[in-house]
Amino acid sequence: MHWKKNLVIRIIVAAFVISCFHGCEEGNSASNYESDDEDLWGENNNPSGDSDTDSDSDADTDSDTDSDGDSDTDAGEAVCDEQDFKIEFVPIRLMVLLDMSGSMADNSPSKWNQAVQAITIMLNTWGQEQIDFGLDVFPNNGMCGVLQPVISDTAPDNASNIITRLNALGPDGATPLYLALQNFTSTSYAQNFTSPEAASYLLLVSDGGDTCGINGNPYGGGATPAQLGSVADQLCANGISTYVIGFGEGVEPDQLNAIVNSGCTGAPTYFDAQNQQQLQEALEEIAESVVSCTYDIEEPDATADPDEVNFYFDDEVVPYDEDCQDGTGWTWTNDEHTQMEFCDEACERLKTGQVEEISAKFGCPTIDID
Repeated sequence: MHWKKNLVIRIIVAAFVISCFHGCEEGNSASNYESDDEDLWGENNNPSGDSDTDSDSDADTDSDTDSDGDSDTDAGEAVCDEQDFKIEFVPIRLMVLLDMSGSMADNSPSKWNQAVQAITIMLNTWGQEQIDFGLDVFPNNGMCGVLQPVISDTAPDNASNIITRLNALGPDGATPLYLALQNFTSTSYAQNFTSPEAASYLLLVSDGGDTCGINGNPYGGGATPAQLGSVADQLCANGISTYVIGFGEGVEPDQLNAIVNSGCTGAPTYFDAQNQQQLQEALEEIAESVVSCTYDIEEPDATADPDEVNFYFDDEVVPYDEDCQDGTGWTWTNDEHTQMEFCDEACERLKTGQVEEISAKFGCPTIDID
C-alpha cells in the first residue's frame, strides 16, 4: 500500500496579509491595517517601506487610485505573497530479526521459504518511502552464534538489498533468541537502527523458543521468559519497540509473550501465524501500524508565527489538536515547530488514500478543534 507515493504536498507561506480568512477580522481598511502596531512577521506590515497614504483621505473600500499611482485593495480581500516550501515525511526504521534455526527448514514449502516470500512482499510494499528496513538473522554458525555484524542495517531504499541477502541464506542450527535480541541493546550494533534520532521498531519472527540461554550453550537450557522480558525491557528503555510473530506450531507462547509484554508496542500478545498467508497479514498489520504521519517542516521564515498556521487536506482545514488529545487533527511534535504530526483520524485518512493533497498556509490564526 503506497499511501504516500502519489500524494501531492503543497505548502504555502502567507508572507504579507492585508486582511485574512478563517477567523481573521473582516472589514478592515487598507489604511487601518497598515497603522496596526502589532507586527505579524516581526518587522512591519508594509514590505515596501512607504507610507502609501491616500490623497483622498476616505475609508477606501473602493478601488480608487493612491497618490503613488497604485490601487487600494478592497476590504475583506486576502492578498498574500505566496512561497512554496518543503514538508518531508519522517521515515520509520524497522529491523526484521528472522529465525534461521534448523526447524525453519520444516514443512513443504519450508517455513524459511514461506517467510522469505512474505517478507519480500512487505519490503516491496513499504520499503520505497515509508519505512527504512534492516535485516538480521540468528544463528549465524549452525549452533548458537550471533557474534557478527548486522546483516543489513536500516537504510532508505534498502528493500532490494535485503531481498538479495535473504535469498542467499538458509536455515541451520539452534535458536539463540535471547542473544539475538541482546545484540540490539548495544549502540555499536546496527548503528543506524539503534541511534536515537528516529523511531525504531524490532520485528522478531521465530518458529520456536530459545534453546541457547544467555550464555550461548545449546545444551544448558533455554532462556527463561523473565530473561527474555528483561532484554526486551532494555530495548524499550533505549527507544526500540519490539513486535513478535510466532510462526508455526513449535513456538513457546510464554517466551514470546514475555518479549511482547516488555516490548512497549502496546500489542496484547504476539502475532500467531500458521502459514504464509497469515504471516503476510501479520507483517502488513505491523508495517501499517508503525508508519506514522509525522512530517519535517523546512522553516519558511524565521519570523513566521507558529500560532498562525493551518494545514489542509484537499483544501479542507485540519484543525489543531494539541498533543492529539481528540485524535482528529494535527499537533506540533517539538518546541521548535519544525516537525508536526497528523493525529489518529487524520492519519488514517492519509493511510487509506482519502487525501490527494496536503497544503498549509501561514498568516492567519490557527484553527483549533471546536
